[in-house]
Amino acid sequence: MKMKLSKKHSKMVLLPRTNLRLFFTVFVTIAALSISVLIIVAQQAQTRALLRYIHIPSTSLPIEQIFSLRKEDDYFAESSGDDDFTTSTNDLPESSPSSERRRSLLIFGADRSGTTYISRMFSEDPDIFMIYEPLWVSKRWRKEEPDKDWSRSELEVVNGILSCDFVNFRFANKFLAHTSRNWAAAPFKNPFQTENFCNVSEKGIKSCPDFSSVPEFASQACATKYKHSVTKVAQVRSPGKLISSLVPQVFEENPETDIRVIQILRDPRGSLDSRIKLGWMPKHTSPAFKHAVQYACKKTAENVKFGRSLPRKYQDRYMEVYYRDIAMFPIKTAMKMYNFASFDIPENLLKWVVLNTSPSKEALAAEAKKSFSSVRNSSSNVEKWRNAPTEQNRIIEEECSEFMKLIGIEK
Repeated sequence: MKMKLSKKHSKMVLLPRTNLRLFFTVFVTIAALSISVLIIVAQQAQTRALLRYIHIPSTSLPIEQIFSLRKEDDYFAESSGDDDFTTSTNDLPESSPSSERRRSLLIFGADRSGTTYISRMFSEDPDIFMIYEPLWVSKRWRKEEPDKDWSRSELEVVNGILSCDFVNFRFANKFLAHTSRNWAAAPFKNPFQTENFCNVSEKGIKSCPDFSSVPEFASQACATKYKHSVTKVAQVRSPGKLISSLVPQVFEENPETDIRVIQILRDPRGSLDSRIKLGWMPKHTSPAFKHAVQYACKKTAENVKFGRSLPRKYQDRYMEVYYRDIAMFPIKTAMKMYNFASFDIPENLLKWVVLNTSPSKEALAAEAKKSFSSVRNSSSNVEKWRNAPTEQNRIIEEECSEFMKLIGIEK
């Protein structure tokens, strides 16, 4: 015999069930929030632990890349296991009275060797006045007056940027006239068009002066808004395509600035293959290919030999960094470069490095066709040259044998 419950009795039965569901929902929500908080705290503790090692150049740095986006377990090895990371200096510079001066960095390297990525990395640091490829401007000057010797003017442009002196270096002042818009082919952050140099109204309207007419203001903004200056000069745009056109002159002509130089180097089979794919060099089937390869590697070999032969007093200001290390050990390499330059590395920059060297499939697809993109699956990019035609690689190995031997690369 079935019993019918009254409406009042039915409500009394349903009420405890409703309360139970509500209690369960609140419990799950609180638990999820608690776990999220614990994860964030653990991540912050991990990052702080990582940052404590930044200023210890004599050991291999223990790293698990930020937020577990990428793990490099070999970083936990002792320094004796650090053979894959190579620089031209065994020990990074000791702190000295020069640390009281402005500290700046010049990045030099051939096309498609990783210099653009390194430039973008430094431009993410709010303490760094990063000027990308300023000699794109002097390239225009050369076209306008091809018979004039512009080598001194190009050195002055670099001097002015590294020392925040656009007054005493005449051609650094001339460079300022080109800063109202981006001057190079690759996209980059232009600090001259930021709030550090320009006024921005309440409506967001930006107003920037002609800096060439107020070089004192440009110098002051550079010196007071940024702790350091960094500029990248491509081998192809330096006078004679030689690092000797800039070094050691930048050391000698800027006594009030502690300047360091990093030369970025890459296996020519990789860098030249990348240039060929972009149409910057003839293909291996062209009669001009052999000469183009020979010339490119000869110039880079000269630059390596010159850097290594600098007088002893300048040796601690010069370092070589290899593309393979940038690609395979991006965090560790970034920290090495910051240590060498005596800069403090912000933890947000480390996250940027991880995101740009271990991107998602979606991010990688979006950036794949951009010639100057800094977003790459870096570890898989190192050996891409192996997919190039066998004859292409054979010619490069033959014509670049001296350079490859200098940087310890086997055929």
